[in-house]
Amino acid sequence: MVHRAWHSSGFSARIGGTSPSQDSAVSGNHWRELYQAALREVDLDQLSKRLKAAEDAIHARVSRDVDVLDDERIAIQSAISALDILKAVSRRSGRAEEGPGS
Repeated sequence: MVHRAWHSSGFSARIGGTSPSQDSAVSGNHWRELYQAALREVDLDQLSKRLKAAEDAIHARVSRDVDVLDDERIAIQSAISALDILKAVSRRSGRAEEGPGS
């Protein structure tokens, strides 16, 4: 299993099993932290990595379906919608920077 996380030093990935503390990070509010980091990212080169990390964390959280309450499900749906919009804007901005005829 690959675990991706954002730290103050940047993106990191770890391959292997989870420890109980890492497992609780995936099943808790960890996805919210990664989602917020994606929303705050202004560097287009880093944005796609942040979007991917947030989506991966959300999907990991949802896969632990048993303990996701209704309020969190609503928050997750809102986050997914916002990330989709951010991806679309990011793609458009990337094309705009390439210029016409690219």
